[in-house]
Amino acid sequence: MLKSILILLAVTVIHIGVSAQVEKEVQIKIHDTIYFDACQGDVYEHIDLYKKTRFEQDTIDFDSVDGEAFYDAFFNTGDFDVARLPCFYSGSYGVIKHIMTVMDDTGIEHTVIVAMIKNGISAAYMLGDVFMTDEVLYAPKQ
Repeated sequence: MLKSILILLAVTVIHIGVSAQVEKEVQIKIHDTIYFDACQGDVYEHIDLYKKTRFEQDTIDFDSVDGEAFYDAFFNTGDFDVARLPCFYSGSYGVIKHIMTVMDDTGIEHTVIVAMIKNGISAAYMLGDVFMTDEVLYAPKQ
């Protein structure tokens, strides 16, 4: 079953010098593509990079798994480093492999999206709010 989520995007429309705020509802789904776009400074402000540093001997083909199976295989095996996504990823892309909801310490729910950047090596971890920034562009799978 493909897990999907609806996210409300704010899009700025400029027409004949007039600027207006338009809200558009899109359905973000597993296997959709996100492109890493604008980046100020050295790192992205809203995207973390999880990079594997130790692999289990029975590695999994991450192209063949998604959802909970992907999350468990990637995050529960081996070791990884975590840092903000460096700006040199600007212009590259990731494929959404997992979408989940987490609750913070104050009881507020947040949508988390995990996108594979390099097969089996690194993944981008971001809150759904990232779509309200200029850091990612969304390209649904057709």
